[in-house]
Amino acid sequence: MIFEINSNDGWQKIIFKKSDQSVTGKNGKYMLFGVSYTAKYWSSSQLINDENYDLVLDKRTDLFQICLLEEKWIEFIKNAEEWSKNGKLFSMEFYNLPAELFRVSIGVSSDELISSYDKPVLEFLIIDSRSKLRFIMTVDRTSFRFIDEESE
Repeated sequence: MIFEINSNDGWQKIIFKKSDQSVTGKNGKYMLFGVSYTAKYWSSSQLINDENYDLVLDKRTDLFQICLLEEKWIEFIKNAEEWSKNGKLFSMEFYNLPAELFRVSIGVSSDELISSYDKPVLEFLIIDSRSKLRFIMTVDRTSFRFIDEESE
């Protein structure tokens, strides 16, 4: 299973790719995901030479061991569907443990990006004891979708 979130301009993308592995723990069934964030930007060599600018892959971050409770994943998918159908903004935590946090939210309040109710800011915040990753991008109601793995 692949779940993709695209920015409204198509320049940024977050992909959740579910592993075949799952683990049952004391709090329930956990699903293992690889999460990839990519961003396109103008070609640096073309910018330097003042040529026509092509969009190229500019950034990529891969997280290989994101372990989520199945019930939280289902909650996230329901929130994404509710946003896509009815425009309902949301904020949720996949987990919030000592020294670990994974939160996702869609909201219109941002000091960093221009946003509106129709094009809010999606924020992913992942913190562990050694790092902090934050991805933000503007989305719209068409940004969330499942991808057929055979077409990849």
